[in-house]
Amino acid sequence: MKIAVCVPTYKRPRGLAKLLEALGKMTFSGADPKLRIIVVDNDPKGSAHAVFENFKNKLGWPLEYHVEKRRGIPFARNKCLEIGRDSDLISFLDDDEQPPPHWLDTFTSALKNHGADVVTGPVVPRFVERPPQWIEAGGFFDSQRHVDGARLDVAFTNNVLFHTRILEDLDPWFNERMQLSGGSDSHFFRRVASAGGKIVWVENAEVYEDIPPSRVSVRWLMQRSYRVGSVMTFIRFDQKPFPIATAITFLAAARSGLLGVGKVLPGIVSSKHIAVSGLRSLSYAAGLLTGIRGLHYDEYQKVHGS
Repeated sequence: MKIAVCVPTYKRPRGLAKLLEALGKMTFSGADPKLRIIVVDNDPKGSAHAVFENFKNKLGWPLEYHVEKRRGIPFARNKCLEIGRDSDLISFLDDDEQPPPHWLDTFTSALKNHGADVVTGPVVPRFVERPPQWIEAGGFFDSQRHVDGARLDVAFTNNVLFHTRILEDLDPWFNERMQLSGGSDSHFFRRVASAGGKIVWVENAEVYEDIPPSRVSVRWLMQRSYRVGSVMTFIRFDQKPFPIATAITFLAAARSGLLGVGKVLPGIVSSKHIAVSGLRSLSYAAGLLTGIRGLHYDEYQKVHGS
């Protein structure tokens, strides 16, 4: 079984080093797979090369380094697929994450046991600095959880493993119009599910994500929700006829807006995390509506973390 673990990276040398160190500690219950780790640096100046040089002879598995000069997440992701598609399986991780030793072994077993095309699992936040109480009370960085073995209609590249056979019927792969807005992974895997691909949740295949202080703010949470809303509209209009997509979007925006108003007002006089939850709902509704006009927010223009 040939597996490619793909890591797109952009100006996070410390995060990349922590990730590679964690990958070097992976263990397997049976024979080790034929594994390769592919780092695609999205910085034209090759700022991650020094990290690669430091780790290339330390991991126990081949470590490759490539540069994708075109700035944008989908360009880096597609470069990963071009390089790794001769493997049987491909995994993606972000450069601000660390998997525990059992991570890939758990994923490969689940992929086989469930007869899945794609497996995905939790992303557990780890704050670089202790967050304020309202952040913890709101659970704003907690990933959505599912019953182990649940079938899903979406996955994300922050924690995923899939058969390369799913690439055969997808053209293009990651949508390169979504350069810095994010969401090209959601778009990709929703297309996989729409084509009949089986995406399965693996509860024990968690990874840990570092949350820097720059993300621990009301403003960042609202911007993220706005961005997710606009991306959701883009995906919906790409997959459904215009009248249907428009109607669904307006209904979703109205529901989210009403939910937001219902939380903001009582939250102001009771608990900050409730008010912030309401603001996020309002921001999501705004993103849905502005997405109809083709407007979006390039969240990944700015790098958080190091």
